[in-house]
Order: sequence, then C-alpha cells, then structure tokens
Amino acid sequence: MTVGDARLPVKPSEFQDKLTRLRAALVEVGADGVVLDAAKNVTWLSGMRTYVSVATEGSLARLIVLPDRVLALTSNNEVERLAEEEAPGLPLAWDAYPWYDTSIRDAKTARATAGLRMVEETRLEPWLLNLRVCLSEPERERARLYGPVVGRVIYDVAVSLVSGMTENDVAGALSGRLMAEGFQPLVVLVAADHRCGFRPHPLPTALPVHHRALMAVSVMVPGGLILSVTRQAVLNEPTDVEVREHRALQTIFTTITSAATAKVRAPELWETVREAYAVNGFPDGFEHHHQGGLAGYQGRETFLRPDSTWMVPDWGLLAFNPTGGATKAEDTVLVEGNRFTPVTLAPGTPTEPVQARGQTWMRPSLIIVK
Repeated sequence: MTVGDARLPVKPSEFQDKLTRLRAALVEVGADGVVLDAAKNVTWLSGMRTYVSVATEGSLARLIVLPDRVLALTSNNEVERLAEEEAPGLPLAWDAYPWYDTSIRDAKTARATAGLRMVEETRLEPWLLNLRVCLSEPERERARLYGPVVGRVIYDVAVSLVSGMTENDVAGALSGRLMAEGFQPLVVLVAADHRCGFRPHPLPTALPVHHRALMAVSVMVPGGLILSVTRQAVLNEPTDVEVREHRALQTIFTTITSAATAKVRAPELWETVREAYAVNGFPDGFEHHHQGGLAGYQGRETFLRPDSTWMVPDWGLLAFNPTGGATKAEDTVLVEGNRFTPVTLAPGTPTEPVQARGQTWMRPSLIIVK
C-alpha cells in the first residue's frame, strides 16, 4: 500500500470549519454568498480533484455558497464520480446539467442565487487567498504525511541515475513514482549537465545526463495541497565549484526561510533575500529568477517580490527557491509560529549542517551517485 492509498480526505468537520471561515469573509464584504469556479478555491473547500486535464484553472464542479447550504453543480457525465469518489460524505447538494449545454448551468445558478447579495469570486480573492494559505490542523497533517513521500521519491530517483539517461527518462521516472503514490505531478523539471542553472525552468528534453542533473517537482497531494522540492545529483565526483554553489544556495535558503516566522511581513523578508545573496557570493542572484513564496493550493499562492506586502500566516507553507550558479535550493516548509518543519526533506536523505541567523539547520547534501 502506498501513502496515497491512505489519503486523508476532507471530512465534514473540516468542510464546516472552512465554510464558517468563508462565510465570515462574506460578512466582511457585505455579501450573502459566492459562486466558486476556480479550481484552487473549490479544492480548498472540498478537497476534490476538480479536473480531467490538469492544464486548467477552472473547476469541473461549481460550488454555490449560500447562507444555508452549498450547491455543487456539474455536468451529468461527472456528477456521480465527483460526488462518490471526490467528495464522499460532504454536505453538498449536488445537481447536474447536460454536458453539452452550459446555459442550463448558468440558469440553475441564477435561480439559486436570485434575491441574494452575491460577490464575485475575483473580488473576494484577497480573502480567499488568506483562507488558502492559513492552514487548519487537518491540512498541516496532510503536509506532514505526504511531504516526506514526495522528498523520498525525488531522492530515490536521483540515486538511481546512470550516465546516458535522458532528461525525459528522469522526468518519466519521477512522474511514474509520484503517480504510483497517488499524487499528481504538476511540474516536473529536469536539467542535465550544462542546462543546470542555464534555464530557470528546464522542461525536460532528450538531452542525456553525463555528469549532473537538477530535478524539481511540484506535486498535488490528496486534499489538494501542492508541495515543491528540488534536488541536484552528481555522477562520480563533484567539482569544487559544484560543492561551493550547493552549500551557498542551501545557506541562502535557510537564511530566508528561518526569517519567515509567523507575522513577519514580505518587505522585511525581501531585505533578507538581498542580504543573503550578497553574503553568499551572488550579489545580484535574486535578479535572475523568482524566489518562491507562500504555498497552498497553487504551487505559489503569492510570490516574494520587491513590491510584496503579504504577511507570513501563523500556520502555513513556505516554498522558497533561491537560485544561483548552476543550482538552486528548494523544500516546502511548514511554519507553525516560530517552528519550522521542512516537510519534503525525507528521512534518510543525507544532510549536512547549515548555519544561518544563529540557527543550525540540517539541509540536503549534494547527492553523489557512484
């Protein structure tokens, strides 16, 4: 049995807790309800996998949040699967429309919301963002359970590398292993040799691996959270530059992440970013790639940028990914007040101590495959 078989679904109690928080947001904006069509919001509330193709931001199921109930409206060819397999036991009132006529969906929505003060989902997005990144205990439990499995998969694939495997081979191994665990890979990046660090987002190609490979994944786990992790492996012996860059990036990662305690604001974190890069030999490193940010029901719910104003939640997920030279450092970290748990750092992964901000973190060593 894989961990994915023992999925932690959204239970009615979690659904009701989230619904209470959502209705409080509706009160703040003077609304009676909202129609949720974005996959990130439908999945946050219900835990449903709301797609057939993952390359969509819209949800198969429309959730109509009303003062006294939540209607779930979807096409007739999806309603039974979604109700029975994706949201079993949740107090949703299901209804369907013919798959070929979305005008009936819209007419049903109009009838259900007639006479009510409805707020547009896009207008409510600042409140919805806050709900998605402020994790409940069941959400934190999922991160703790599934994160190490994602980390174990990428480490196992890394140590199985052999010279001549292509980036596509590596990506296939990562995707297959992750899906076998019951997860959905959303991003699978692989860079071989000279492409490491050369392409910020190295979609895999037919290029063979001879000396090193950088691998990065973002994975949707049961319940809908998205966890991200990056590792780099070297076949045979690493160069002094590779060792030095790896340690520098792990130090930058640790410096940024350890500064992101609950209620710290993004402008303060951005100053930490600039200083960490400069101290570790990459004075303009932050210019060349994004630094990650808060995670949740998107790979990055909000990025850390020079103009960011957001605040670290009391309980949430951090996914920073500083980049420099030919490598990057990335783990998804659960922050609970001033306590940090790198959930994607799997037990058994070789680590080494990294000093940052007066703290010692154990960070993944450069993976050496012999």
